[in-house]
Amino acid sequence: MAQLRSPLLFRTPEISSEMRKKQKQEDEQEQQPWGSLPEGPLFEILSRVPYMSLCRFKCVSKPWLALCSDPDIRKRSPQTLSGFIHLSTNGVQFRNLSGKGPPMFDPYLPFLCKSYINFIPKHYCGGLVLCRCWKSCHSKNNEYNLVVCNPATEKWIELPPCTIDWPNAPEEYLGFDPAVPSRFVVFAMNLWEFIEVMIYSSDTGRWTTLQSGWIDGTFPVGHLDCVFLNGTMHLMTTEPSVATV
Repeated sequence: MAQLRSPLLFRTPEISSEMRKKQKQEDEQEQQPWGSLPEGPLFEILSRVPYMSLCRFKCVSKPWLALCSDPDIRKRSPQTLSGFIHLSTNGVQFRNLSGKGPPMFDPYLPFLCKSYINFIPKHYCGGLVLCRCWKSCHSKNNEYNLVVCNPATEKWIELPPCTIDWPNAPEEYLGFDPAVPSRFVVFAMNLWEFIEVMIYSSDTGRWTTLQSGWIDGTFPVGHLDCVFLNGTMHLMTTEPSVATV
């Protein structure tokens, strides 16, 4: 007598194939944050979302992070400027454009006083401040630590020492793009010798020495006369001209 087999055994591959197809569709939808919505209308919608909301959307998932970081969307997203930071002879200053309420942070940066006996703000860029900090009033050869801090969050990081031996104290410049909040760079150079430039990257956590490539007689005006834009530091010189790093 022949043994009968269950019909379920013959449908198992078919069911398994359908499950794999469904799982593939779910995975594709997960990789695309907009689901079935056409890409064009979604870009138009996000371009009209307030910038702060756009920043919050980045926390949803990695696909949303990539989508909301698109340069075209960020440029068109409406932004409300409540104030801005600038440096003056009195240190860090905050200008409140709303005309009401206290500053968003203490411009005296009291959180640094817990670790350093003295500090001098040297450069500001995109919400971060670069400071020279001293742990002792009797530092050898006026040695100091470079610190990059966020006055709004009171978070800061101390950079490793810059090992290059220059005859004069270098000038340091901070480069930071708020659209990429996990990354910043610091440029260090001797204003009298432009053969080498030291660059610190938060990605690597170390300094790198590069040849400047500038012609002789190029003298930057100062650390306040510079602009960091699209990953490049632009420095005004006495020519007048613009030197870039």
